[in-house]
Amino acid sequence: MKWLLVAALLTAACSNHAGTADLGPTLSQTSRIATHNSYWVNRGVAADLFASGVGEQILDQLLLDHVRGLELDIHPDPATPHHFLIYHTAPGNDVCTDLASCLAPVLALHDLVVSHAAIVVILELKGLITPTFDAAHTPEDLDAELQANLGTLLYGPADLLQRCDIGATLVQCVRDNGWPYEGELAGRVLVAVLGNWSDLPGAVAPADWATYATGKPMASRFAFPMGSSWQRDYKTLSDDNHALVTSATWDAAWAQAAMLQVETFDDPLLKPALVANQIVRADGVFTAADRTQATALGIQLWQTDWPWDAGRTTNGLGALPGMPTPSTELDVDGAAQVPLPTAGQTATHVWFPAPSASDRLYAAMATGLADGVTLCLAAALNEDADVDGASWCKHKVVAGHAQPGGDAPANPNGERVTYLWQICHAGTCSVQRMDPQAEAVALDVACSNGQCCVTPQWLGAGKTVTAVALTGAASYACFSGTAMNHGLLARWDAAVDHSAAAIAFVGGLLSPIP
Repeated sequence: MKWLLVAALLTAACSNHAGTADLGPTLSQTSRIATHNSYWVNRGVAADLFASGVGEQILDQLLLDHVRGLELDIHPDPATPHHFLIYHTAPGNDVCTDLASCLAPVLALHDLVVSHAAIVVILELKGLITPTFDAAHTPEDLDAELQANLGTLLYGPADLLQRCDIGATLVQCVRDNGWPYEGELAGRVLVAVLGNWSDLPGAVAPADWATYATGKPMASRFAFPMGSSWQRDYKTLSDDNHALVTSATWDAAWAQAAMLQVETFDDPLLKPALVANQIVRADGVFTAADRTQATALGIQLWQTDWPWDAGRTTNGLGALPGMPTPSTELDVDGAAQVPLPTAGQTATHVWFPAPSASDRLYAAMATGLADGVTLCLAAALNEDADVDGASWCKHKVVAGHAQPGGDAPANPNGERVTYLWQICHAGTCSVQRMDPQAEAVALDVACSNGQCCVTPQWLGAGKTVTAVALTGAASYACFSGTAMNHGLLARWDAAVDHSAAAIAFVGGLLSPIP
């Protein structure tokens, strides 16, 4: 992913923080903000029952709220074997739709931040009335998707077991040897599989979870089993689950559960798990009082729908009582300040040199700008996208954040976002609204025979977007020219004072279209 061009929009200039001289605390000695239903945003899909979540793009959570724990609900894709979708109970209320597109922001962060703290991604098995795993969507298929999308960033069970005696379970491993140090895990991604959904007839997530934990040797898996404390007792499982998993298999699965999910701070399994060096995610860490209590108990993953209320004070990585202080992680690699507009200016920009005949320009867009600023990724002749060029734009209007029931505190990043695809020929422009379900976008630029054509494509989604129909361009924009410059544009609302804003664009490389 070093070819990824990431545009990080930060409301304040990033200061330079030096890391600690040693490797810092271990994973189990630190706390992290871990969002609940990290992919979820309220788009009004009524069939999405009992749903809630953060309501921000994942990249915004990682960059601006310093989240270092994500939760994705996975479902088998009925239309595509070996593929998994992301949604709660009905598709539509999502900022990303499948595992690849939801992991794309994690890859973007890896290119953005010099040495970010390890990220824990929790995959909740969410087959609503049928198994998550079936003949066409196996645990091995899930592992293959994780490997394909995260590659060497993954820190999995095999890595941890190298620290331990041959034949040790994950529970024995962390009990006897602990987790790696922060410095050893910098930039890595740990994935956990959680299976607690069994509320409806036919829902067998616990059995699916046990299958993942025991179906193959743990060293060949790519994710860590995370147990649900309220289902530790085999007797509590539903009859549907009893029909699929035996008591012995259930106990064998729990022997691999070096991570634990609890719902309350007085859960009887909480303290024994922490004493045994296990990683615990606790629900309901919303308020300052909740965070104080979670810190005192030693809970490592703070599950919340309100990361903006916690991330700025914890910097995404906190020290638990009596533990070494973690190094900070706000350094941004390759940041370049885009000049603020002077009097009379309505836009500022950074242009990249003209690409070769066929290139792809990538960008991941994060929010955090003052109200009234639009960011565009553009390809243009003569560095003027408003004359001859095409641009993909994201416009933010501050709207605050409201959870169902209105119980969330104000979110400074809460927003309404509009995406636009603009095509200009000889100074005449046409604009079309675009699908808002996108964490990042690419512009494909192909030039041949004196003509360049530009097409937008979602990063990780594997689909192109049909642009507004223009003369000579039905699904893309074509221009007479031998090459096009690539650029990042910031368009400013002159009626809004942006004097306090500072914007850093973080650039990468252009890569030929494969």
